[in-house]
Amino acid sequence: MTDLHELIRERAAERVRQGKRPSKADLEWLDAVREHAAPSSSVELSRNAKGDTQITVKVADPDPLAAEQTAQAIFERQRVLWPMGNGTVGSPMGEPKAKA
Repeated sequence: MTDLHELIRERAAERVRQGKRPSKADLEWLDAVREHAAPSSSVELSRNAKGDTQITVKVADPDPLAAEQTAQAIFERQRVLWPMGNGTVGSPMGEPKAKA
């Protein structure tokens, strides 16, 4: 079976050889069928001037709610491992306010 990306690429190249521009549809198809880079997730730890660990969590997921849940779980695990200098596990600003 012929690779769709290769087929469209050849079709666009043929148009260029004829002195024409590739059609907008061909260009859109090329973008749609090309291999996209895998999403990248990361966790970064650093210390601020007070010596407290600062945590940055980035989660890539097609589902934003799944990304949020994963990021929260990772952040909470890291916060337990790296409490603030005053011993607080989590934000010293208190609990989130309940929705009215």
